[in-house]
Parts: sequence; C-alpha cells; structure tokens
Amino acid sequence: MSSRISRKQFHSQTSNHLKLLNINTPSINSKKADLLSIIAQSQPDIIVATETWLTSTVMSTEILLPNDVAYRKDRSDGYGGVIIVIKSDSISEITSMRPNSQIEAIFVKISLLDKQTLIICRIYRPPKMILPTPQT
Repeated sequence: MSSRISRKQFHSQTSNHLKLLNINTPSINSKKADLLSIIAQSQPDIIVATETWLTSTVMSTEILLPNDVAYRKDRSDGYGGVIIVIKSDSISEITSMRPNSQIEAIFVKISLLDKQTLIICRIYRPPKMILPTPQT
C-alpha cells in the first residue's frame, strides 16, 4: 500500500460540498458491478467501505475505477477489511494504520481547496473481537 500525492487540492466536482459514500460490502470483489453502478449514480468524492473481504492478491484496479486512489487494510484470511477511495486528482496520503491491532483502521489526510485538511477514518471491529471491560 502506498500513498499517492498529485498536484490538485481536493474539491467536489458538483458543488462546494463533498459527497461521501459509506458502504458495508461483504465481498466487494463479487459485487463489482453493483458497486460501480452505485458509484455512477451517486458520483461520490470519497468512498469508505468495510468488510471488503480483499487480500493482497487482489489489485485495487480490479474492483474500482482507474482514476481512483485506494487506501486499504486487508486481512490475510480474506474477511473483514476496510478501504478509503479518493479521486486521483486530489492530494491525499495515508496518515495512520494500526498494523498490530485487531481493529482494522485506516486514516487518510486530504488537502482541501481552502488550505484546510480533512482526515477520513474507516474502522471495522470484527464481530468476534473481545473488547476490554472498562474499569470503574
């Protein structure tokens, strides 16, 4: 996984507002046609998804549009997984991943036109993960 930086700051093509598509896609690879249809209809600037069920053997270009940059955290067992997708003409970079954590999380920093930054995070907690009991 690499961060990709391009020349343009992030902007929405349709307005001053960003469109974010938030989806849970158990097995994104088997739902490629449905996903591309949703993307074509909604024209999101940012896509965040959980339960991608991707592994390192699947290239992001196999499931997304060629002009998108994907930041992924896959699981080796082929389940779970998170992805953040940003249009390729925006300035974006991965800022944090939790490689040794049971929680799957990625954080992406995006430069906006007004010189501000936006940090997008996608987190997935596997259903069998045991959460610590709060101390009272």
